Amino acid sequence: MSFRFNFVVNNEEDNNAVVEDTKKYIQGSELIPNNEVKTLQIIGETISIPNSNVKMFKRNVSDIKFEIASNEEDGDNMIATAVLQQTDIIPGVYEGGLKTWECSVDLVKYLSELSNDNFENKSILELGCGSALPGVYCLTRGANVDFQDYNQEILSLVTIPNVLINTVNTPTKNSIAKNGTFETELNFSNIDSSKTRFWYGDWDSLNDLFQSQNRRYDVILTSETIYSIEYHERLYKIIKNSLNDHGVVYIAAKANYFGCSGSLYQFLDLVEKDKKFSIEVVYTYSDFIRREIVKLQLL
Repeated sequence: MSFRFNFVVNNEEDNNAVVEDTKKYIQGSELIPNNEVKTLQIIGETISIPNSNVKMFKRNVSDIKFEIASNEEDGDNMIATAVLQQTDIIPGVYEGGLKTWECSVDLVKYLSELSNDNFENKSILELGCGSALPGVYCLTRGANVDFQDYNQEILSLVTIPNVLINTVNTPTKNSIAKNGTFETELNFSNIDSSKTRFWYGDWDSLNDLFQSQNRRYDVILTSETIYSIEYHERLYKIIKNSLNDHGVVYIAAKANYFGCSGSLYQFLDLVEKDKKFSIEVVYTYSDFIRREIVKLQLL
């Protein structure tokens, strides 16, 4: 059975689907880019944030898919399976990190309107980051950012390249073609480990890991992660346990996800029943599907 979301950013293919599958959840762990002697030739592209002056860069999705297809023979690669089946999600296996979802762009726009003291030297965690535009934006404004995605491969293919091309490998104006694309070589050893870290795996497992390290954050960001009600408890638990006492959470999501079990209001109902957080809608976009950004703070 497959389902359709029908919402994408830019010209990424409109083949959004969920494939039902079963697999043990991936155990939480840290990916340390500096431990990888890895260079990567990529194609990037410019992304303009609507109704703002913000321009960012991200790895071109066709370039990512080409690399995945080229390495398909290298063992059991469920990311390759998702690409070949043209699916966005294989539950418990691959959770949609290749795409740049609309609400992540909404969140960048909202963050761009905040003052510098919301970013400078703040510790920020982006959960379910994928292309990680919100977290990367915070990094460019002086924050220390940890990025988390379910799949280690997504961190290597998407997140880390996007961090690099918005920081140490920012393209020059002359290197960008008229269509907004550019080519560059990335070296993972150039990641500033004093400013950013990368985590992958299931939220329950990572919650245990973070608690063992007494890891707390000033700000937690997450976009388009509430599409499955099965994950709501996991997401809420890691948010609640990883936030500083005076921290803030921003959740960017669509009101409903057609064909999927989760909705923003179901998640907020879970939060409200726990009576630990205040809930404030700080951004609303009403189109075919309503999109919101919700701010949570501990009571």
